[in-house]
Amino acid sequence: MCSNKGLMLACQSGNAAGAKHSRGSDIFVRSERIDSCAEFLILASNGIWEVMKNQEAVNLISHIEDPQEAAECLAKEALIRMTKSNISCLIIRFD
Repeated sequence: MCSNKGLMLACQSGNAAGAKHSRGSDIFVRSERIDSCAEFLILASNGIWEVMKNQEAVNLISHIEDPQEAAECLAKEALIRMTKSNISCLIIRFD
């Protein structure tokens, strides 16, 4: 039985929040095992995660089949919630 539809990964720069990002910012990389229950993957920057929780993001896009539309939906919602960070978002749907 599957409990999670989506898997969330956040990309964060090595700089403190509010600091200017330099070209030399560190990127933190994490690996996750994806099982057969996963319907999609959300790969997003701080601009998304600082204004919404994981489950909020999943609930917001779980009904959207088109990955491009789902990513745009998350980005627009982050802007509505007045994120202070840059927004990057990639949705990968699994068959």
